[in-house]
Amino acid sequence: VKAEVSAALLAWNTAVEQLQRTAAEAKRAKSVEATSYQRWKAGLSNVHTWTSAETMAFRSAVAHQTARYTLLRAGNVLSFVTANRLKSPKP
Repeated sequence: VKAEVSAALLAWNTAVEQLQRTAAEAKRAKSVEATSYQRWKAGLSNVHTWTSAETMAFRSAVAHQTARYTLLRAGNVLSFVTANRLKSPKP
């Protein structure tokens, strides 16, 4: 159980750091990110037609969503382990 909690806490801390970095990047490039997403949504996914700023903003958005998922997953693991630990008798 300790290994699971340690792994979940490490994933949690890493995800928090990633979220902080990507949130700052996304905030700086919000309009470019929206343009990139709209182009991707419209089917213009040919990266060679994108500007460098659009490509970086899109990658930043993907990284941000990945970090949010990792954070959610780590939180779920911690909740599950904690709940099971509280239910199980202590040795």
